[in-house]
Amino acid sequence: MTDITKLHLAVDLGARARDLLSNELLREAFNAVEQDFIDTWRRSPMVDREQREQLYIAQQIPALVLSKLEAILRGGKVAQDTLDYLADEEKRQAELKERYPAPA
Repeated sequence: MTDITKLHLAVDLGARARDLLSNELLREAFNAVEQDFIDTWRRSPMVDREQREQLYIAQQIPALVLSKLEAILRGGKVAQDTLDYLADEEKRQAELKERYPAPA
């Protein structure tokens, strides 16, 4: 897979991550799951340390997933900026060759 192909793939993944992050239903579902874990953790007996630790860790998972999606989104933006730069550079090089042709 070429670097350009990888950049296009990152742009596509970034767009898909953006779509997921802007999906209000998905956001509400993540918030509800997180709140369910928090509520269960609060109701759990203080003496059940293992269950409380597991609930605490589980409560962090929705935020970790959203964080990963945000990182993919940022990667897609960087990839798009890189593709834009490469396209502009290619255009500048073509203009220079046209303006200053190589001597015969």
